[in-house]
Amino acid sequence: MQQSIKTLLTLNFNAKLEIYKKILMEKNKLSELTDEELLIEKKKLKKRKIVNALIIGFLAGIVAVGIVSWSLGVRKNLIAFLIPMLFPMYLIYRIIKNSKKDKELENVLKERNLK
Repeated sequence: MQQSIKTLLTLNFNAKLEIYKKILMEKNKLSELTDEELLIEKKKLKKRKIVNALIIGFLAGIVAVGIVSWSLGVRKNLIAFLIPMLFPMYLIYRIIKNSKKDKELENVLKERNLK
C-alpha cells in the first residue's frame, strides 16, 4: 500500500515536472523567434485582444441585463438567478486568465524594442 502511494506521488511530481518543462520551453520558443516572427505574433496578439474585449463586453452585458431583470422582477429566486449568471462570469474569468499568458510575448517584444 505504501509503495503504491509513493508511486502515485512520484507520478504526480513527474507530471508537474513535465508541465514546468513545457512552460519553460514555451518561454524559450518565444525568445528563439526572429524579429519578423515576433511581429507576426504581435499582430495576432492585437487581434486576439480586440476579440477578447468584444466577448467580455458582450458577456458583461448579459450579466448586467440579468441583474436588472432580476432586480425588477416580481419573483426573486436567488438560485434561479445565480445559475445562469455563473456561466458568463466563468467565461469572463477564463478569458482574463488566458490573456495573462500574452504578457510573456509582450515582455519579449519589450526586450527586443519591437513596437
